[in-house]
Amino acid sequence: MYASNWQTCRSVKVMQKPRTALLTLESFVASHGPVHLDHALELSLRILSILEYCHERNMIHSHLRPDKIVMDGSQPLLIDFSFPINGSANGSANGSLNGNFLELPEYQLNLHTVERNEQICDVTAVAGLFFYALTGEAPGPLRDREGRMPHQRPAARSRLLGLSGEKLFLLNQIFDKAFQWQLKDRFASARDLADELNRLKNYNKPSLSQESLDELLKAMRSNNQSQTVTPHEMRLQTAFNGLQVVFGELASALESDLREMEAGYRKEILRPVYNTFVRFNYKLAPEARLTMRFKLEIVGSEIVVTAYVSQEGVQERIEELFRTEHHTFYDSTQLEKTIRAFVAQNLALLISQSGVYS
Repeated sequence: MYASNWQTCRSVKVMQKPRTALLTLESFVASHGPVHLDHALELSLRILSILEYCHERNMIHSHLRPDKIVMDGSQPLLIDFSFPINGSANGSANGSLNGNFLELPEYQLNLHTVERNEQICDVTAVAGLFFYALTGEAPGPLRDREGRMPHQRPAARSRLLGLSGEKLFLLNQIFDKAFQWQLKDRFASARDLADELNRLKNYNKPSLSQESLDELLKAMRSNNQSQTVTPHEMRLQTAFNGLQVVFGELASALESDLREMEAGYRKEILRPVYNTFVRFNYKLAPEARLTMRFKLEIVGSEIVVTAYVSQEGVQERIEELFRTEHHTFYDSTQLEKTIRAFVAQNLALLISQSGVYS
């Protein structure tokens, strides 16, 4: 019986066609180039679903790289679930990207294993794979010599600008968190990262009113002067001062048309972050209320300004308005221009929705 079975297996093997080499994510990107955002999202979400299943069963991959992802058609498969080799999260030295693919500080500093969170390292590696699929670049170290994160470096920035369009601010926010230096500041689980990738996947920018805003913008012209500043806090103060100029102009230009207008700010103590807000209540339509909050922060090598728009009966909307290298940020003129246009659009939309001019 055993001999018969052996012969059967032998005959089947003879009839099989020779196997072709496995197509990995590394070889796929090398031959086809970086993929479209939608494809990269599907790949990453699939990998995260596998990781979530494994992490729930205390299985850690610990050396995810593009050569560990096998492409079965358009679907990725993970291979080589094993223990770290020689204490390294990057596994063996095989593959052109090997240990230089993603350089995590917790491994470079030779911390004892109990001081690491291997699940977070796996999730960070998936963010690295997502980045690689989009740019064709290995993320490498989380900070380069200029303090730039992988997505803030010129080659990657150029590629991402061409790929993501109106979704760029959400993509940047995902990488801002995923590539944080401290483990505790990154995505804590596969589900956390998957939720953000799904939010990016499903994002549709709402259309704003296109009516003419010339008169409103004329009343908001800037009288801002350039300011000489020093590191993080002063550069954020420059951005904050720019917003205050706009808020002051709004109060002066629109006071007679508003039932109330309120503005304020809060500075976070432990981080270089300012939170400002401006709130409107339109006099001719008491139910027409609008609140705009602006978050000013330094992320890696960039100063980032994000807006949160709240309107009664409408889900809060988030939009990134401004991002630039903070080392060269000495003048808030461009930021003020962006804030004016954004505030004007949202005010015009509020007024048109109030029905006063319908």
